[in-house]
Amino acid sequence: MLAPLAMGSVLAGAMTAIRRLRLPDGVLRWEARVARASVIVLLAFLGAGICRVLAQDPGPRHLFALGSIDVLDVIGMGGSLLVAVLAGRKIRESCA
Repeated sequence: MLAPLAMGSVLAGAMTAIRRLRLPDGVLRWEARVARASVIVLLAFLGAGICRVLAQDPGPRHLFALGSIDVLDVIGMGGSLLVAVLAGRKIRESCA
């Protein structure tokens, strides 16, 4: 019961500390490159997930049956991609 509350408190504290921290330009440029790479990797994973859902191939002996969790995974990957793109934009804006 308290574990989610504790994790939320730690996350809120970490976000506050990071917002107050001023990073050097070199670190921001490095973060921008990492953000760009993460978007490329997320695009690959999202593409594979979409292909998996559209193919609806259960695999050998019906081992990988498609379910609603697979569709929700693809939606979650799309949300992660959106967050990564927005974070990359924010980092590039702060570099300029």
